[in-house]
Amino acid sequence: MKPPLNPLLGRLAGYLQEQANAQRDAAILCGGPVYDFGIGDPREPTPPFIREAFKAAVPEVSQYPSVSGIPELRKAVAAYLQRRFALSLDPDREILPCQGAKEALFHLPLAALDPARPLCWYPDPAYPVYERAILFAGGTPRTLPLRAERGFLPDLDARRARTTRSSRRWRSSTGSCSSATSRTSTSTCTIRRTPRCRSPARTC
Repeated sequence: MKPPLNPLLGRLAGYLQEQANAQRDAAILCGGPVYDFGIGDPREPTPPFIREAFKAAVPEVSQYPSVSGIPELRKAVAAYLQRRFALSLDPDREILPCQGAKEALFHLPLAALDPARPLCWYPDPAYPVYERAILFAGGTPRTLPLRAERGFLPDLDARRARTTRSSRRWRSSTGSCSSATSRTSTSTCTIRRTPRCRSPARTC
């Protein structure tokens, strides 16, 4: 007898990138030309100075890092965000290293979703992790379509009437998968229109 599984698993479609990889592999076997517009893996060699820095940083005895990451890393991230985006963040309270953005995006609704306000909004198109994270956290996913006529930015006015039942809006700038960038005024508008939310979810 098979152990019971979460019924959500049967509702989830296959991961889009894996489906695209299967189509690519089938096309290669057929011998036709293949133009890979896939996940964006680097094709260029990693510069030697980066590889050497990695090797030099490996200690004689390796141990598990702390949950919050090493202080030097958090400070380096804060310094980069200040230089690149003029963002001032506290490296001890506002920066948390993760194993990629998907880890953070999946765990965020588990901590931030209010069952009394189950609606969670995310941009469309987007990676599957947004919807799946909301579903596993017991929320109700809703999409914010990104249209060319709006510069691929969400129409916040169109969703204003439903914000009283919303726990979170996800905003990604630069936007995945559109590469659109939002202005500070758009970010401020997002914060003000999500009641009881101190800030929108952000990933870099």
